[in-house]
Amino acid sequence: MKFGVHLATAGRLTSVFENARELSCDTIQIFSRNPRGWFARPLSATEASDFKSARAAASISPLVVHAPYLINLAAPDPDIFDKSVRSCRQELERCALLGADYFVLHPGSHRGEGLEAGIARAAGALHSILKETDSRVLLLLENTAGSGYSLGGRLEELAALMGDNPAIGFCFDTAHALAAGYDIAREPGLSSFLNSVDRLFGPGRMRLVHANDSRGGPGSRLDRHADIGEGCIGLEGFARIVNHQRLQALPFILETPKEDLETDRRNLNTIRSLVK
Repeated sequence: MKFGVHLATAGRLTSVFENARELSCDTIQIFSRNPRGWFARPLSATEASDFKSARAAASISPLVVHAPYLINLAAPDPDIFDKSVRSCRQELERCALLGADYFVLHPGSHRGEGLEAGIARAAGALHSILKETDSRVLLLLENTAGSGYSLGGRLEELAALMGDNPAIGFCFDTAHALAAGYDIAREPGLSSFLNSVDRLFGPGRMRLVHANDSRGGPGSRLDRHADIGEGCIGLEGFARIVNHQRLQALPFILETPKEDLETDRRNLNTIRSLVK
């Protein structure tokens, strides 16, 4: 199995691979730039080439880029929506330059306008962006905790956003699923969730697991990650998840609370120790 963490770039993109080697990561997730800004300067050919070389030397696969926090393709505000579309396009172009495999995106928030309107707006934007963007990077929609006005807490909402577009896949976040009401910590809930994924999305569209424990219990809608085994999923729940035959071929990336590299190392050691 492949395990890794979300790593900060610390001012230069290639720095992530030094930490990836330190943690013995097989796969990693990064932000390609400041996640709290709308746009970034273009990457130079030299930067992209250096990044790809460093990745190859570190033997990282897959490479995942997470979308900036501000992107909201369901936004009813025209200015925010337009910026979100432009930023999403730019990120996909940056992913292609860096040779990333996956681009993880949260579905967005309808901001009180209503679920149906938010899904329609986000779905239209997604399919338009992917049609116009020349990229071999697979966009992965991530399930959410379903708090507030956010889309994606229910798998049916994600299915409506994805449609049958082969350029869109699914990123399964364990903490978000539990908080949204799917009791994946127990065998019946986990199997039911995975069966629903295949039924609603079609087989093979789940490509990545965000392995995070949850401070909130099933249905709490509390989006708060916890260290592996120290939340409401627990060690027994994660042992069930990592050893599930339908998940063992997928890469697992941790977004657990960070203090330093040692906290990442501890969480990686914990989840790796559960594999039978």
